[in-house]
Amino acid sequence: MSSNPDLLSVTLTLKIHFIHRPHDRRSHQLHTQTRSHQLEDLLKGILRKHLRPPDSEYNFNVSVSDAIPLSRHIDDTRPKGCDARIYKVPIGVSVSVIVIFYNEAFTTLMRTAHSVLERSPKSMLKELILVDDFSSNKDLGHDLDIYVKALDPRVHILRNSERQGLVRSRLHGANMATGDVLVWLDAHTECNVGWLEPLVYELYKNNFTIVQPHVDVISSDTIQFFAYPGDVYRGGFGWDLRYAWYKLPKYLSQVLTSKLDPFPTPILVGCAIAARKDYFVSTGQFDEGLNIWGGEHFDLSFRTWLCGGRILTVPCSRVGHMFKQFAYDFNGDRSTIIRKNLMRVADIWLDEYKWIFESVSLIFGQEPQVSVEEIHSRVKRKHLRKTLNCKPFRWFLENVMPEIRIPTKLDDFFGEITNHKTAQCWGPLLDGYIAITNECFMHRILPENHFSLDKISQLVHDGQCVYMDESNLLLRKTKCLCIHERKGRGWKFNVVGKTGGQLIYKDTRGMFWCAKHVTNITPLHFGKQMVQMGRCNHQDPYQIWTFTYKLTEIKHNNYM
Repeated sequence: MSSNPDLLSVTLTLKIHFIHRPHDRRSHQLHTQTRSHQLEDLLKGILRKHLRPPDSEYNFNVSVSDAIPLSRHIDDTRPKGCDARIYKVPIGVSVSVIVIFYNEAFTTLMRTAHSVLERSPKSMLKELILVDDFSSNKDLGHDLDIYVKALDPRVHILRNSERQGLVRSRLHGANMATGDVLVWLDAHTECNVGWLEPLVYELYKNNFTIVQPHVDVISSDTIQFFAYPGDVYRGGFGWDLRYAWYKLPKYLSQVLTSKLDPFPTPILVGCAIAARKDYFVSTGQFDEGLNIWGGEHFDLSFRTWLCGGRILTVPCSRVGHMFKQFAYDFNGDRSTIIRKNLMRVADIWLDEYKWIFESVSLIFGQEPQVSVEEIHSRVKRKHLRKTLNCKPFRWFLENVMPEIRIPTKLDDFFGEITNHKTAQCWGPLLDGYIAITNECFMHRILPENHFSLDKISQLVHDGQCVYMDESNLLLRKTKCLCIHERKGRGWKFNVVGKTGGQLIYKDTRGMFWCAKHVTNITPLHFGKQMVQMGRCNHQDPYQIWTFTYKLTEIKHNNYM
């Protein structure tokens, strides 16, 4: 028991009070209000007692989080009509929610817990398991035990005796869970009304399914909960295995009957995942060979799709997530640990496309060395893949994510072409001319904005080549010409500084031009932001561009 007299008195009061069992509605309401007030007093005592790290160490506004209620009202962000849907699930289905935390802010962690308890059907939620990955912050120790004990008897804390990382901690929670359904949530999430029933319904509608809610946003500055406005996105990846949002493709949106329908998602976002425990265990669970953090949602996503399952995003289930700058201690070099995890995922799942990940990753430095033990561990996961009779990765690209653009070994540069000064990128118009768009990569990818610069000086977009229109100096894509038809025309990328360079075009007269972001003044597309060619000046920031990827020649590798 804490030595703090305030905490002691509140705890004793709670214990005595919980002996009482109200039988009528009025006394039940009074009981609930009293319990809420006592939890607030207990929280205030914990916040007064512990001098927590500054907000900067958490990389979000903990001061605001501490000042607002743990049980707060949030707007119902579900699409119109979700509240009228009835989700029939088998009687007696039980759910275990698992939350991993490591030095999480006390109030965000407990707000996650409150939202799960208060917005989940009591008949369905069996337990909430909080897995402490060896936190060092004092407020997450004994006083957290006191608060959780007062909060709800269904809440349990598992404490790792040493640092295990997110993946193995999730496995620890799953192994201890007794529910039929497992739900993993990040420690800075918040469940909205009616979030659980649609997920469980989809899991029992098809036995080989993993689901995720639609992820709303919790502001890291104001802690406001809101739905992301605009287009619908689904999870995907870049070739360096960074998670990325892709717009819901037209071929998919056209077959959905309404905005309420679940839709297939290539890659899980990772902050909120639900699966039937029997299916999760039978397909290999999380890969415990992934260290600390990174890659587990790729591994689970590829394995699910390639080994006979599917992944759905459920729009009528809404969970908010705080997207913040990373504040996670890796007990080692963060970049090395993440890259080794992604190398492992690439080796196990990407097949003949593994070279793409490897070549775009090498630009960040030397490959980390892989031990004999790690190689043997990969062999075991590859054997699991064979045992599960999984499809080749080509099937995933053709059937699950056909919109992704795939570079070739002829390409030197690939991806979006972004201006250094304006942070805007090239976007083709319907007439083939190249304009400027602000729909550029910021955890989002538009496949239609991808270009490649190849080893034979061609700048290519969707099978067509980009040439300068010599009448107005604008760029336009058209049919690629043979070498003798080009009459000397071609492109090269002249590196300027560490990250960018000039895109230089040689015309039919042998003159050199550089691509520039301009406000067009020619009659064609007047006043529109365009790419136009001009005299080269490496000091002009509007002439400096970056590609998403530079494909580095692979001289060695550590893969099997």
